[in-house]
Amino acid sequence: MLARACCYQRDKRDSARRGQRPPPPPLTLIFCYDSQYTHDTCVADAASPLPRRNRTIVALCRRLLADAAQLGIAVAWVKVRGHSTTNPADMTVVGNNRADKAADRGQEGKTCGEIEIATYMRRELGR
Repeated sequence: MLARACCYQRDKRDSARRGQRPPPPPLTLIFCYDSQYTHDTCVADAASPLPRRNRTIVALCRRLLADAAQLGIAVAWVKVRGHSTTNPADMTVVGNNRADKAADRGQEGKTCGEIEIATYMRRELGR
């Protein structure tokens, strides 16, 4: 979602610079997390060392967050209960369960409509 938002804001900004459209409105994305460790490692400043585990995804997350900030995209972080089935009508539980399923698909090498990160890195970040 963050990569798509960055692409959207960059395209809108570039169109505005060419005089084709008005500047894009500010965006705010809300990220729900159940792991304080994941949140803390992703939002740490660029000078902080990368963790031993999940180095690539944390480095990518930090880079995407920096890109988002540069494009005027605000990111709000909301802590939710993890692995909870106590109230399936609670949208934080539904969202967390969906995120867990997406993580499971990723572990299996599958995706479900997510942007190809390698494509984003080449197109948007010149890497």
